[in-house]
Amino acid sequence: MCKILAVDDCRWIRELMEVVLTRHGYSVTIACSGSEAISKFDEADYDLVITDICMPGPDGNALAQHIKSITRSVPVIAHTGSCELAGKAFDRILSKPAQMQELLDVIDELSGSEGQSDQPGIVLDEPHQLIAERDIVCQPTILSETGCS
Repeated sequence: MCKILAVDDCRWIRELMEVVLTRHGYSVTIACSGSEAISKFDEADYDLVITDICMPGPDGNALAQHIKSITRSVPVIAHTGSCELAGKAFDRILSKPAQMQELLDVIDELSGSEGQSDQPGIVLDEPHQLIAERDIVCQPTILSETGCS
């Protein structure tokens, strides 16, 4: 089973990626900041990392550089609304909002494995917010003291 570290400071996106990727047969760990992701990456083995770029603390570029300084074999996908800020350490750059199928296809391509589930799309119903599997959408967030919302 492909182990993915998914990083985003937007709670909606973290939750959506965790639910959708898990449902598609991936083992998913989430992190809400670059510093949390660096700690998790250093403590466990991952097959692939998906990260936002603009986050509090170490950003996605710093995370990707950290990963590539340890191993070049772990693909890093930037999933961002700021593609112009992406550095050279990323294996692929996807613009938000990304179609979930596009993200799944890139994960399959870069990891060399495919999700193991053919279950239909997921809709998460949060108060005043509906998120469909076909799109990743994030409302503006208010950061807590830890930098995660």
